Amino acid sequence: MAGLISGNPPLGYKFEMGLAVKDTETWDKVKSAWDIMAAGKTSLSQIAKIMNEAGLKIGRSKRAYKIRPQTANRIFRLKFYAGVLSSDTYKQEIKGQHVPMITLDQFYKVQAVLDGRRVSDMVLVRRTKENEDFPLRRIVKCSICDVGLTGGWSRGRNKKYPYYRCAGGCTKSIKVGILEDAMMNLLKQVTPKPEALNLFISRMYQVYQKRYSQLKTMKDKADVEIINLQEMRRQLVEKNLSGIYSDEIFKEQNAIIEEKMTRAQIVKEDSLIDQYNIDKVTDFMRTKLADLGETYKSSSIDQAKVLLGSIFPSGLSWDYNGTLNHEIRPIYRYIQGSWDMGIPYGARNGTRTRDLLLGKETL
Repeated sequence: MAGLISGNPPLGYKFEMGLAVKDTETWDKVKSAWDIMAAGKTSLSQIAKIMNEAGLKIGRSKRAYKIRPQTANRIFRLKFYAGVLSSDTYKQEIKGQHVPMITLDQFYKVQAVLDGRRVSDMVLVRRTKENEDFPLRRIVKCSICDVGLTGGWSRGRNKKYPYYRCAGGCTKSIKVGILEDAMMNLLKQVTPKPEALNLFISRMYQVYQKRYSQLKTMKDKADVEIINLQEMRRQLVEKNLSGIYSDEIFKEQNAIIEEKMTRAQIVKEDSLIDQYNIDKVTDFMRTKLADLGETYKSSSIDQAKVLLGSIFPSGLSWDYNGTLNHEIRPIYRYIQGSWDMGIPYGARNGTRTRDLLLGKETL
């Protein structure tokens, strides 16, 4: 094989003077589809719809047809996009003479997604029409019947007044201002003290550096394993071509190697902590956690849901006595208590501190 494709190039490429080159009309759209798939949150049906809406089609002119989920699956199984050519005749892989659209890391990441090996944590929520006049609608529940509050207007003598009401049928209602004030007071109580937040961020840096060292070791080991697997594949091809291994044995062993290669690439991908900017993360925390009330007020309804959900994992309920029932997520309790976490508690040879981030006691 000379690294040249013999048939029609896949979507995103075109033939030009006997070579597969970028198709400027489709390249960016197909590359975007690969990026979406690598995120691991899109099904084949969804990506097929996205590609069709972008105007991508299989084939040329009048014979072109829309992309179906099965077609999308075939597209995302092609190593050609990562710059690799394979041959059923010679049973080997070589570097192609075309520009790769994606990296091998991304290719194997998508294979893991297609095979269902990686499932992202997703929260499914019911779509409801948002109303800026009632930002806490369905976020706060009624303490009596545990049903989310809804919003509405009551007509007074001269104007209308906004109220929250229980969607479960309880007759009690709450003025919007009262519930909003209770929420702001609660967030003020939950907001960590500056010294506690600074100490927590300092510990984050320690954990980051330790984790970085561990992940770098994992990545180095994965790189060595990939090299070994590539050598095993080369030897497998030679034995098949020389007749030592039958085609059936070759396919079986090659599938095992490919499986191990995918796992190694996943480990390598997961080990790339360089993509996370710890300074940006900590700056974000200093800005958002320094005043949770202001963060809440400046957030959209969707952002407010995420914020409150991150602080109060069991939700919030209105007790009709002017208080919001709540349970604070452990990490927020830890941040709040960080300033007191360094108190000695028994070690004669040093100060022992229970470090929840590192998952152990440190001296």
